[in-house]
Amino acid sequence: FPDTAIIPDDLVIAGGNIKLDGIIEGDLISSSRSLVQSGLILGSLNAAAQDLDVLGEVKGSVRGFAQNINVNGKLNRNLIAFGYTLDVKPGAEIEKDVTVFCGKMTLHGKLGGNLKGSVGELIISGVVNGDVSVKAEKITLMPTARIEGDFKYKSKKEAKIESEAQIYGETVWTEIDAEKEKKPQSIFTGKSLVTEMLFLLALMVTGIVLTLIFKKNTYQAKRAVGDSFLKSLGLSSRFMAQSLRCTNASEQSTSSMNTCSIKLQSSSLS
Repeated sequence: FPDTAIIPDDLVIAGGNIKLDGIIEGDLISSSRSLVQSGLILGSLNAAAQDLDVLGEVKGSVRGFAQNINVNGKLNRNLIAFGYTLDVKPGAEIEKDVTVFCGKMTLHGKLGGNLKGSVGELIISGVVNGDVSVKAEKITLMPTARIEGDFKYKSKKEAKIESEAQIYGETVWTEIDAEKEKKPQSIFTGKSLVTEMLFLLALMVTGIVLTLIFKKNTYQAKRAVGDSFLKSLGLSSRFMAQSLRCTNASEQSTSSMNTCSIKLQSSSLS
């Protein structure tokens, strides 16, 4: 996609090596071997790839499942990353939070919110305007590192904090005793995190397939909610309330089955 390309809606794409230089006015959902995004996305970026490079600007959030994730652009919301390596370059700006599960993370850029997750090795030389709450095997704060909030971490050994590094909040180290750990919790050895990552990846791929199959229906539903948001919100709230009544009734009944019918009478969305 050249830098002159403008896509006036969401883009769902799958392929080998993908490079996007243009403007996407909706969300990007991608499954590929490699993805290089150097343009502008007005929505969010959801990608599963071997290599993911976010070099442009994303107005929404970035959710990446990749072996290697590199960020050297601007994210106006959150970054959720699952992978082997995550490298936030010096020129990168992430306005809100970063949630990460990976083998090694380097943060050289600027993070406007909090940093949380589980990593094998964490290196911070950039700026975190919020709190840092992580579990890691090894943590290093370089001389240029600055954490505006609290620095709370779990590790088998104390973090290496250079004397010039700045931490304005509270520093709390929770030592992990390897002998008392019944099960390893690393992203690469702990079954729970690996299973969760694969489950989320499967959900993402399923969503891509369903969107491709029912693309027309998806856009119709999106337009209907956008045109009549309050009406849609009212119907969904009413449905949820009735569903909760059904659930409460069934939990209170021990000897007989209660039947609850949900009757929704409204005009169709136009």
